[in-house]
Amino acid sequence: MHSARLPRLHIPALSGVRIVPASMIFFYHWLFDATDVWPSALRTIFKQGYLGVAIFFALSGFLFALRYAPNLPNTSASQYGRFVLHRFLRIYPLYFFILTVFVVWIGRPEGLVPAARGDLFLLYALLQSFSPPLLLAGVQTAWTLTISEMFYLLAPWLLRAMPFGSAWRRQFAFVGLICVFALGLAFGLSRLPAWPGSLIGAPLGYVLFRTIIGRLPEFLFGVLAGHCYLRHQMQPGPLTQSLPQLIWPGIALILVCALVMDGLNVPEANSILFFVLNAATAVATAVALLGLASDISRQHIVTRFLSQKPMIFLGKISYAFFLIQLTEPCQWLYWIAFGSIEGRWSRAILLYVATLAFSALLYLMIEKPTDRLVRKLEQKAIYVR
Repeated sequence: MHSARLPRLHIPALSGVRIVPASMIFFYHWLFDATDVWPSALRTIFKQGYLGVAIFFALSGFLFALRYAPNLPNTSASQYGRFVLHRFLRIYPLYFFILTVFVVWIGRPEGLVPAARGDLFLLYALLQSFSPPLLLAGVQTAWTLTISEMFYLLAPWLLRAMPFGSAWRRQFAFVGLICVFALGLAFGLSRLPAWPGSLIGAPLGYVLFRTIIGRLPEFLFGVLAGHCYLRHQMQPGPLTQSLPQLIWPGIALILVCALVMDGLNVPEANSILFFVLNAATAVATAVALLGLASDISRQHIVTRFLSQKPMIFLGKISYAFFLIQLTEPCQWLYWIAFGSIEGRWSRAILLYVATLAFSALLYLMIEKPTDRLVRKLEQKAIYVR
């Protein structure tokens, strides 16, 4: 019998991996329709880059499990309030700055600033995902933050309900029930008479792909993988040393999901298949993350690469990178500053580098000082980091 030990909660490779889904989404936005003539395997990486959202949600669930899951089910109201405050401080200040300065104040790209004050309030409150007409208003990528926000609000109740002490089959069965419930709720909402500006009567694909209803299982698969990591680190067993071998199978499964998406040319309107493939991508991501986190000695080439200081820094600036990639500064760089450069690929690469540099500046000016404040607050909390 192995003695219990404290698990590693700071894992450099998991910081470095953040830039991967952010980059997938970036090149999807700027290159997706310029890759049709490429070979399938290469085209898939860019044209199905939106799968980066599922990867990001699974990663968020995994990190959530590492930092908060052991204590959240038994927290008091005041402790839960501190948790919500910490998440708010990590997400909101940079979002507020980018929305105010790069969208509302500049007023471009055109059509992204709603005229109605109520709609503008929904943008500032990060609730745009609940209103289909506002989905891409303001910061166009920020609808994913609505989903993350809802996950953090639901997390304590979900963690109380999840059968962590049971066999992994029962845990997956629980998430399967969540999937069935999500499908049922989405079908129900889409069949109701339409209520303009709300999810009632919204298309089934929208409810499953753009809201917490359809995306919740992706977080939960990450949570289950994070819990599995904690259990194996605290009580190592015969399989613990084999977990790093999951890295390549997880990556391969992500590529398989993308190839299936590309091969079948699955549109968002094909809601069920789209839902299944996004969930499968999240499962594959959870498998790969479990392998990365378990590779303590960093023997695997992927772990070593993602643990390099440059990759860790790119991971730190990835949130700013994700938010600004479609705002006016990037639009201006692509269409005006780089407009004379022939080839969309060349312009996209230049824009990628310039956006990373701009993101680093935003990180140093806004995110890093805010992160220091959050860390000071978390030192006073009871959460495990």
